[in-house]
Amino acid sequence: HCNFATAFAIAAAHWEIEAVIALLGYLQSWASSLVNAAVKLVPLGQTRGQQLLLKLGPDLESAVENILLLQDADLASSGWGLAIASMQHETLYSRLFRS
Repeated sequence: HCNFATAFAIAAAHWEIEAVIALLGYLQSWASSLVNAAVKLVPLGQTRGQQLLLKLGPDLESAVENILLLQDADLASSGWGLAIASMQHETLYSRLFRS
């Protein structure tokens, strides 16, 4: 098992997907996941969720530009704690979402 970002990067490298496209794809997936959770958790609605994703497009592109300017040493922080908490969420008695 590995972190989704790591798995995504391995797949992108295997399929020789350009870094810009891979990063945009990953960030879109990340944003879609968060918006989907918000649609279920708060009274956001499907249409509003899609509008929000559309509005985030330029911000995601800007984030990719900034990410590509980073040096390796700048990439030291990550969401490992969040990933571990997400994995532990699977075994909790009461969960917000069931898959």
